[in-house]
Amino acid sequence: MSQIRKLALVPVALLALACGGTDEPSIQSVSGFWTATRLEYVSVANSSVKVDLIASGGTATLDLNDNGNYTAVITPAGGAAQTTTGTWSYTADTFTMIETGSSGDMTFDMSIGNDTMTLTGANTDYDFDDNGTDEPAKLNIGLVR
Repeated sequence: MSQIRKLALVPVALLALACGGTDEPSIQSVSGFWTATRLEYVSVANSSVKVDLIASGGTATLDLNDNGNYTAVITPAGGAAQTTTGTWSYTADTFTMIETGSSGDMTFDMSIGNDTMTLTGANTDYDFDDNGTDEPAKLNIGLVR
C-alpha cells in the first residue's frame, strides 16, 4: 500500500471514536470538524518504532457529518494534501471508518470528552523504513475541535 494511500486511511482511523464508559456518546459529541494533534503509526514487530505524521510537520483534519459520511484531509510534511471520503459509525467504545471504494474498514478503540477524541489501535500497514514494503502497524490518532 502506498504511503499516500496509508495517509488517506488515517481519517478513517480518526472516525473510530468511542468513549470509555458504558454509555454511547451522542451523535453531536462525535460528529463535527476535528483537527489531528497526533497521527502515529506504531510497528507491530517493534513497538519502539513509531512515526507521528503531525510531529513531523504534517496536518490532518476529519469532518464527521451527522449523516454518517466523512471527509478526511491529510497533508504530509512537504507533500500534497490527500482527501478521502467514506462512512463512519461508532459504539460506546469503538469507532469504525470505511473509505469509499474500499472493502475493508479501520476500527479503533475510542475515548471522547471535552472537545478531544482519542482513537487507538486500528490495524493498518506502514512503510517504516521507506523501502517500498509495508509492515504491520497500529494507528493512533489524537483529535481536538
